[in-house]
Amino acid sequence: MKLINLKWHQLILSLGCLLLIIACKNFYPTTNPDAKLLKVATDPTFIPFEIQRASGNLEGFDIDLMNALA
Repeated sequence: MKLINLKWHQLILSLGCLLLIIACKNFYPTTNPDAKLLKVATDPTFIPFEIQRASGNLEGFDIDLMNALA
C-alpha cells in the first residue's frame, strides 16, 4: 500500500514539474522590433556593484544584472 502511495506522489510531482517547465518556456527572451527602451540609472562610485573604468565602460554586479535583464 505504501509503495502505491509513493508512486502517486512521484507521478504528481513529475507532472507538476512538467507543467512548471511548460509554463516558464514562454519567458525566454524574443527578438521584438517593437520593444520599448529600458533606461537605468546608476552610481558608478558604489564599488563593487558599479564602477566606471578609465575607458568609460561601466562594470559591476548591477551592470551585469541589467545586461542579463535586457
